Amino acid sequence: IVIYSYTGFDAVANAAEETLNPQRDVPIGVVVTLATCAVLYVSLSIVLCGIVPYMDLDPAAPLVKAFDKDHANIPWARTFIDIGAVVGLFTVLLTGLYAQSRFYVGLARDGVLPKIFARMSGSSQTPVLATAAVGGVAGLLSLTPSLNTLEELLNIGTIFAYTVVCGGLLCLRAKSPRRTGAFALCLGVTVVCASASAHALGGVAASVIAVAAVVAASIPLFRARYADPRKPGEVWETEETDAAGAAALATGFLCPLVPLVPVLGVIVNAYLLSQCNWKAWVRFAGITLIVVAAFAVKVGLEMRREPDILLGNSMQAMTSSQLAG
Repeated sequence: IVIYSYTGFDAVANAAEETLNPQRDVPIGVVVTLATCAVLYVSLSIVLCGIVPYMDLDPAAPLVKAFDKDHANIPWARTFIDIGAVVGLFTVLLTGLYAQSRFYVGLARDGVLPKIFARMSGSSQTPVLATAAVGGVAGLLSLTPSLNTLEELLNIGTIFAYTVVCGGLLCLRAKSPRRTGAFALCLGVTVVCASASAHALGGVAASVIAVAAVVAASIPLFRARYADPRKPGEVWETEETDAAGAAALATGFLCPLVPLVPVLGVIVNAYLLSQCNWKAWVRFAGITLIVVAAFAVKVGLEMRREPDILLGNSMQAMTSSQLAG
């Protein structure tokens, strides 16, 4: 559940296109908001646990429980708590609609979604159709009979997305992106399997074996060669990143301590994935297969309409890859 406290910060990154100086402002916005909210979350948790023992908190309404007559005995505080909850839900919904609509615009530009979602309104220069689509999807999800089912699905989807981002960062910096991607995938699978096995078997020996397996799977990622585009004369071009793309990425914000930070991110997120129940995994896998199948059908239809163009692009990509190899 704690993962939901940190899912809104991608809205700052999604607003990069509407920022005057994104290379400077977006990293500052993400770090400052993340640090501020983390301090507020921790401070509130400390206060609550100081008022009410942790095991006595009501998961459905912990603040109300803390200020009732049996504990802090401040009944009038409930009014402010209710008002804050309503305002908080409203702002979260607005932030989600804003961020997700910009995400749809990016997917539409890349061809994953229909191009119509990338259209901007002539008067406001905002993605009206993408925003409406996000609102429609949110409305459909709100009809889910079981809130716990939706919660579990969103939980595993969010953690999986964070894991992919960490693995993608390793590929972006690596001299051999495909090999590094395979090692990152191996690390994620190892963490999930080792953690689940240690939890099922129990005991110190199982935990030690699980940790050893994770460390062994991490070694190839630390031994891989990574480039720092800010170093003079550093070559940072692969078959996936040309000179123009490397120059553009070099001028932006760069994650520090690569590969340590993304490797730790993969390990932590994969561990959280291992804690999701099997029903959430089945639902997530089913939805993923449906999305992948729909995308494959879309690509197949495009190939039927423009076979020569797509074939030419594929041949050009294969030739570039062979030359790079």
